[in-house]
Amino acid sequence: MVVAALLALLAGMILPRMASVNRQRDETGIDSVADLLRMYAFRNSSMTQEIALWYDEESNVVSLWIKDIDAENPDGARIWHEDKLSMPVTLPTGMAITEALADGTVMTKSPWTIATRPDGSRPKIELRVQGETKESIIVLESWAVGPTRIELGEPSRSAIDLDNEGRGLERW
Repeated sequence: MVVAALLALLAGMILPRMASVNRQRDETGIDSVADLLRMYAFRNSSMTQEIALWYDEESNVVSLWIKDIDAENPDGARIWHEDKLSMPVTLPTGMAITEALADGTVMTKSPWTIATRPDGSRPKIELRVQGETKESIIVLESWAVGPTRIELGEPSRSAIDLDNEGRGLERW
């Protein structure tokens, strides 16, 4: 009886911590993808080279690539290589990008690439990132300097008209 009580007590202390660890791991993974999109936007606005977001479902890695001069053939065509100024993001176990859209077009083949255009513009990027405890959609508008994150499964805030609600004199 005492042993069962001790095991129940230990389980009550350990299980919430394990759930918290999974939640934090998912949060970190989603934040890392959002940070990489922020770097994509920054590099696009501050560089002349084309830049691309690359994802390989098999290795679960997201990274940035740039189109630059080939060191072995400087007079030849520019080639894609991994960006040296940003770290690739390896998503945690149990997390994946389950859907990716570039200007509304679904990226179906893995590995996929979403590149900027030669004129310097870029597509709107939408990524659905799903972990064990969280699911988010990360949107980088074609004109934005950073991504917007939409948490799925959580209540969202929406704008209301205080006058229509009969609360026109309340401070906001």
